[in-house]
Amino acid sequence: MKPSETMVGGRHYQVPIQPVHYIHENLMNFMEGCVVKYMTRWRVKGSPLSDLKKSIHFIELIIELEGLKPNEIEEKRKNQVIAIDPAEYAHANRLNFLEGTVIDRITTWRTQEYPHAFLTETKNLISKLITLENLKDAEHDN
Repeated sequence: MKPSETMVGGRHYQVPIQPVHYIHENLMNFMEGCVVKYMTRWRVKGSPLSDLKKSIHFIELIIELEGLKPNEIEEKRKNQVIAIDPAEYAHANRLNFLEGTVIDRITTWRTQEYPHAFLTETKNLISKLITLENLKDAEHDN
């Protein structure tokens, strides 16, 4: 059996398109890959809010560490190849609209005219998910 056909330590990645394949095929870096991983599994992993907060943290790291200048952004834009469409990934893995939007944004942020603003908006979407989950938990507790 191939390593890509097995899972070590859990059942939280039993989805048609594995995050590792999506990340690899789309030539994503570590931080982008972590966002994909956490957004894909947060509903089925032990502490969902933790995974959402980790997604935000990795977006903040991208903003901090990439620090792209306009000419570098243009060069990276020209070279971006998307092998697996973000919408296809989201649909196959039954991600909701907000989750799919985050996957799309983390995949395409380098192609945006204002990438840091784009990533900041993406962070805000995840914050909304956290708020919604907290509201659901509060309703469930009452």
